[in-house]
Amino acid sequence: VISYCRVCKQNKVINFSFNDILFPSKNNKDWENYFCPQCYCISHFNNAKFSTNYSDGTYRKRDIGKSKKTLNKTIFPPIDLPWSTITFLRWEHISSILSKYSPIENFHNKTLLDYGGYNGLTSYGIKEFFGLKEVTVADLDIKGLNFAKNLGFKIVDLSKTSLKKKKYDLVIMVHVLEHLENPVETLKQVHNNIHLGGIIYLEVPNL
Repeated sequence: VISYCRVCKQNKVINFSFNDILFPSKNNKDWENYFCPQCYCISHFNNAKFSTNYSDGTYRKRDIGKSKKTLNKTIFPPIDLPWSTITFLRWEHISSILSKYSPIENFHNKTLLDYGGYNGLTSYGIKEFFGLKEVTVADLDIKGLNFAKNLGFKIVDLSKTSLKKKKYDLVIMVHVLEHLENPVETLKQVHNNIHLGGIIYLEVPNL
């Protein structure tokens, strides 16, 4: 495994293990974990025998357990239900923070880009709370994107295309940066999609 910091790119990083029960998937078998003493960020790298697939849903199924076998076939629901509950409940925390920095009425009829928004349920709660005009969900997971489309949202399949040069009033990236190979470059790209005076909300795991 190549060891370096994905944020500042320097290679004087410290290898460590996640022993906390909150991170059962970040183990030594599948991952190498590094702490950067320069910028204080943590980078995870898959080992040679393990890879993360964000486009077919196996990333989330691996975390929530196996489906029940029926008639000698393993059938998964069209959307990952336990994970969907988690993503939906995030809207309240995000909305409470945003409303502290700007009055609720300032968001009315504004546009939102949810980068890495999976099935759009987080955005759905935010849209209803603030009365947003339009929501766009960008992700790799086609099942999640199809669900978001059925909610009436515009979608961008990041496995096939990049973001267009469209401006948004609000951009959210919730638990996304820690999954990216080049988080700084992605942030630079997303920055081009924000209106002058717009808001970008970032959230990453933190103990």
